[in-house]
Amino acid sequence: MQVFPQERILASLQEAQVQVNSRDIPLQKRKMVEVFGWHEDVVNVMEKQYRKFLALSKVLDTCSIDVKIAPTRLIDEFWHLHIMDTEKYHDDCAAVFNGYFHHYPYFGFVDDADVASWRHASAAANDVWKVAYGEDLYGDDDGDAYDMDRQFHNEMSAAILASPGFAVARCRTQCKPVKCK
Repeated sequence: MQVFPQERILASLQEAQVQVNSRDIPLQKRKMVEVFGWHEDVVNVMEKQYRKFLALSKVLDTCSIDVKIAPTRLIDEFWHLHIMDTEKYHDDCAAVFNGYFHHYPYFGFVDDADVASWRHASAAANDVWKVAYGEDLYGDDDGDAYDMDRQFHNEMSAAILASPGFAVARCRTQCKPVKCK
């Protein structure tokens, strides 16, 4: 376990949490429930974790602590939807980070060395999360965090491929228009 300056982190965390909590994201939460079908209780947990993630990321930057937090799947899902509202996300980043807070979704994906680097960074992130919040960020799950996503996207792909609309769209890109009826 890495050792971090707990007093400095906790002192900065309070101010960062106030900044993050001042940002309002009701349409994002509503869309997650009404359009995507997330349960409202799950969305509330996602929001809470996401706000903690943003606040601690701000503290790490402010305190010049060289740790980047790889978000959990729930935090990442919430973050993706926040980013999709580009103007709102840009404004929120400016208010909290004094600039854009970038998302790099390929960390730990490129090659074996990148996977090793991701694992090391995740351990450090979990350690600093414990210092800040007194709990593990990632829990004990050593499973594949993307397995559920793969299953969902495979099922969606199969449904799209089987739909009549896909055959028409595919035809329009793979044949000459005179052959299509």
